[in-house]
Amino acid sequence: MEIFERLLPGYWWTDPGTSLDGPLVLAFAIVLGVAFVLAIVAWLLAPRLASENRLHQRLIVRLAKWVLGFSAVGLLLLLFRWQIVPFFSKRLWLFLWFAALFGGLGYVAYYWRRVYPGRRAAWEDSERVRRYLPRARPGRVRRRSGRRRR
Repeated sequence: MEIFERLLPGYWWTDPGTSLDGPLVLAFAIVLGVAFVLAIVAWLLAPRLASENRLHQRLIVRLAKWVLGFSAVGLLLLLFRWQIVPFFSKRLWLFLWFAALFGGLGYVAYYWRRVYPGRRAAWEDSERVRRYLPRARPGRVRRRSGRRRR
C-alpha cells in the first residue's frame, strides 16, 4: 500500500520529515558540482576548443549554459532539501527537476538528429563560398563618393 500513497499529491507537497543524507546523495552532489565546474570551463574555453568551427563553438556554449543551469538548480534543490527549507524542500521540486532534465536530454537528441545536420551543411556551404570569394587588400579601402554615376 505504500507505493500507492506515494502517488497521491499529498505525498509530493508535504515537507519531508528528515533531510537527505547518505552516500548516494553525496555522490549526486559531487557529480552536479563537477558538471557545474566543467560547464563553466567549457563555456570559457569554447573558442579554443573549436577555433576553426563557429558552429561547434556555438553548440559548446549552448550545451554549457544548459548544463550550468541544470547543475546549479540541482545543487540548490539538494541544499534546500538538506536544510529543509519550508517551500523549496518539497519532493515535487526534485521530481520536476528530473523531468526537466529528461526533457532537456530529449531536446538534445532531437537537435543532434534533426536540426544539427542541416545547420552543419549550411555552415559548410557558407564556408566554401567564403573561401573562394576574393578578399580586399589590406592597404586599400574603397570609399564611395557622394555622387551617383550614370
